[in-house]
Amino acid sequence: MSLFPAFYIIVYDLHGPDKNHSKLDAKMALFRDCFRILESTWLVKTKLDSTAILKRLSTALDDNDHVFIAKIDLASYDGCLPQNARVWLEQKTAGF
Repeated sequence: MSLFPAFYIIVYDLHGPDKNHSKLDAKMALFRDCFRILESTWLVKTKLDSTAILKRLSTALDDNDHVFIAKIDLASYDGCLPQNARVWLEQKTAGF
């Protein structure tokens, strides 16, 4: 765990028999600062590292699901996102 929060991108493909998105969504909701920017893509601002994030999410994943977690720099970003995603990004990156 870090002293200062960082941004992580979490991208996943669920392949299990029930593709339980609600189970994973519930785990993601435990992060104080997170936002689903695309259907299977979340941004998280946290003091945890990628290993700790994966450990927190692992109980919502089946053995054949795939997930990618990476620390990212949001000093510069661009894209066509919904308005509420842009607002979240602006709020969370202000002064960062």
